[in-house]
Amino acid sequence: MDWNQPAIQSAVEYLVLHYLDKDKGRLDLDGVLVVVPGSRAGRRLSQRLAAKARELDVVLFPPAIQTVGHLPENLYASKRPFADELTQQLAWTESIKSQKSRAKKFFPHLPQNKATIDWLDLASVLARVHRELAAEGLDFADVVEKGKQLRGFAEARRWRFLRSLQEAYLDVLDGLQLWDMQTARLFAIKHRECETDKDIFLLGTVDLNKATRQMLQQVSAKVVALIHAPESEALGFDDFGCLEPYYWKDKKVPLESSQVIVTDQPEDQANAVCHLLGENKGTYDADQVVIGVPANEVARYIERKFENYGLKSHWAVGRSLSDSSVAKLMEAICAAIELDRYPEYAALIRHPDMEDWLRTHEQDKKSVSADQVISESDDYYTEHLIPQFGHWLGDRKKHLSLRWAIGEIQSLLKPLKQKLLPLSQWATPILEILGEIYGHVELDYENDDDAETIKSLTHTRMILESLLDIPEALDNKSDAVNILRFVLQKLGQQNVSSPPEVGEIELLGWLELPMDVAEKVIVTSFNEGVIPDSLNADMFLPNSMRQALDLTDNQRRYARDAYAVSSMVHSKRDLTLIVGKRNLSGDPMTPSRLFFATERETIAERILQFAKPIDFVEPVPSDNVLNESQFYVPYPELHDIVIDSIRVTSFRTYLKCPYRFYLQYVLGLDARGDRDRELNAMAFGNLLHELFRRFGESRLRFSESETEISGYFEQELDELITSQYSAKRLPAVEIQLQQIRHRLQGFSKWQSERTKEGWEIKFVEKKPVHSRGVDFEFEPGRNVKIRGMIDRIDYHEQSGTWQILDYKTGDKGDSPYKTHLEKGNWVDLQLPLYKHIAKTFEVDGNVQLGYILIPKATKDIGASLANWTSEQLDDAMEVARQCAKGIVDLNFWEPTHPAPPYVGQEFAAICQDNVFEPQLASPTDSVSASAGGAQ
Repeated sequence: MDWNQPAIQSAVEYLVLHYLDKDKGRLDLDGVLVVVPGSRAGRRLSQRLAAKARELDVVLFPPAIQTVGHLPENLYASKRPFADELTQQLAWTESIKSQKSRAKKFFPHLPQNKATIDWLDLASVLARVHRELAAEGLDFADVVEKGKQLRGFAEARRWRFLRSLQEAYLDVLDGLQLWDMQTARLFAIKHRECETDKDIFLLGTVDLNKATRQMLQQVSAKVVALIHAPESEALGFDDFGCLEPYYWKDKKVPLESSQVIVTDQPEDQANAVCHLLGENKGTYDADQVVIGVPANEVARYIERKFENYGLKSHWAVGRSLSDSSVAKLMEAICAAIELDRYPEYAALIRHPDMEDWLRTHEQDKKSVSADQVISESDDYYTEHLIPQFGHWLGDRKKHLSLRWAIGEIQSLLKPLKQKLLPLSQWATPILEILGEIYGHVELDYENDDDAETIKSLTHTRMILESLLDIPEALDNKSDAVNILRFVLQKLGQQNVSSPPEVGEIELLGWLELPMDVAEKVIVTSFNEGVIPDSLNADMFLPNSMRQALDLTDNQRRYARDAYAVSSMVHSKRDLTLIVGKRNLSGDPMTPSRLFFATERETIAERILQFAKPIDFVEPVPSDNVLNESQFYVPYPELHDIVIDSIRVTSFRTYLKCPYRFYLQYVLGLDARGDRDRELNAMAFGNLLHELFRRFGESRLRFSESETEISGYFEQELDELITSQYSAKRLPAVEIQLQQIRHRLQGFSKWQSERTKEGWEIKFVEKKPVHSRGVDFEFEPGRNVKIRGMIDRIDYHEQSGTWQILDYKTGDKGDSPYKTHLEKGNWVDLQLPLYKHIAKTFEVDGNVQLGYILIPKATKDIGASLANWTSEQLDDAMEVARQCAKGIVDLNFWEPTHPAPPYVGQEFAAICQDNVFEPQLASPTDSVSASAGGAQ
């Protein structure tokens, strides 16, 4: 057929020429079977035939259209029902188990008996090899014979054992009165049972396996191969229209250098696609353009670029159902029932579908907030660092929503925690749980997300219902975890894609491109290993063995792709291939060998074309391009905000960055999560602070005995740990608790010596009497309350000296000078403001300020005093007044850049800390800017 036009167009012309009856006004293809490489080609053929019939004004009696994989079953009648895929896998499993002692010699890591999914994985490997060999008319015994032709072949014993497994597998199916499809085909070939009453046309089927060709040979009088190539290429094809690899091995591909663009990374390939489309704006309609995406990693970039440029795309490959919301939920359920740990349950309650299910329930006749459950989960974990839910810790009146939610989920999943059941008995409980979760949801087929959920649930039901058809003899016992893994594995083999809409540019896989009718074709990833792909390593059939067995090998793959490129060069009006220099990981890639299938002089030019420096492919401007960032640092919303009280510790944040002060102390934003696997700095410090509070309120605060004080801390720490943390603690927490014991021993020694020196603890965790704080005049006639909790105030009666002290439990133990002053400027006002607050407790006169350092090095434990002069303290209070005025006057704009260290790090994304030129919202556009920033 003429390859200067699309293959499907040539096929339509051929069929019209032979089957059009003008006198009767009909194009009668009722007795015709057209075999195509894939379902998309079949749809395109149907559309073109219908269009041609309308053009000729005749009635179309359409042909049967079948893909290559389903052709054989149109040529013979099976004498038994076929075993489905699951039954075949179970039959393979039985065959292995029947020879388990021998199998261990060849499969040293056989699965555990209960690990159904692992047995099925092993069975699927054997089934794949069985299918591939049978497709070429071979069995495992043939490998032994053919292997003798290979030098150094040492796998004869293994293949003889595999042959015994194959025979046992067929015996199992025979006992069930079922038939293996591949065996049925070989039986039909051997007994010459193939027949048909249709005219068969092979369209673009250039890689038929040997078994299919043998079946077609038996009905050859009814078969015509339509080869999309001129007579001059006849030596490149056999009688069935299949490729002759030797012919294409050294064939020059008629590709012009100008048809190839070299780019760098996947994103640059996507830019090149947009550039090419922009150049041809208005030349082609969307349905005349297709983008070839042999490597899935590039597709994501193209879709994203198209969205930014206002272009519509449709990825024909679609999304794997393993990425669907339903699959992710089952994944989370599987992990939760298998491991029964906190992280898995935390992931489960975060799943949107589980959130919706919890929301539909009632807790004490009140609706449940999913956000509240998640927030309480984070808080509970941070407080107790529990490895798993079990015995609830802490205050029973706290975390009520979380306790309720976990109880509901555990009750829901209880049917899945049974130990072992026959495979067929797992379908009902799993379907009931999915029905419970999704039964209340109103799904809209027109909504893409809902459509995916519907498809996922439909396929899940089909997979689970297949368990009900398992023959009793193969209905082994398993647990729910293995069944869920099986379902997830099957979902991963299903891709779903909605039909393309008008105006969408389609993204196709490589093998679909030669048969497509689009006029403009852009192919990405024209790289070695992708076009053509290669398979050199295989557990059973490496490339050398494939060549000996005449299976699909790298030579045949090269021939397939060389022909595909040649065909597209001639049949596509506008063809461009894009080469990438690096993959998504940044690893270097080389161009396809097909790029160099040309004259020697041209090869040198193309090497230079690939090697020369790359100019960034700037997309052609479009009215739809989003040239500016849509994200802004939101301007503070200050409506109805009145600040009448300020925390002492918050002054440090305001001095570093007023905007981060606004986010943290005005809006009350906080970063919560459950990623900690050990006590964070705050939790570590809080634990020590609680022990110091208890000590400061006990009678032992007067003790001069190091042993007595140390014993007290040991007892109190044990009691606190028991109430705060689970008996099954994380290993890192156990180590940290030992570190705390070590520091407490050092503190006990220092405290006993301090008491001997005449110091007495007067106050611990002392707060102002008024809950809002104490008055602080920041300018004449204007006051604000300042509040804070002083860790400890000591008094030395003999000298009349007070010490206002704050515990610092960091590893290093920085002095007050270092934390409060930088280059002579005040950056923290905590201790000077504590002195102001302490006056209300009648702590005045000779007052010293400082820290009690509890660092990692116990020799450094002790008081670190800041002997600031009265002038320095006056300066600190002046800075405090300026800060207070700025806070009360709501002066929070704009963010400090670069970001100040150790302050408001959780707000890095909002403040665009890692952006080269942060976009700041305008004060006059605060509402829209705030919305944009929130996104």
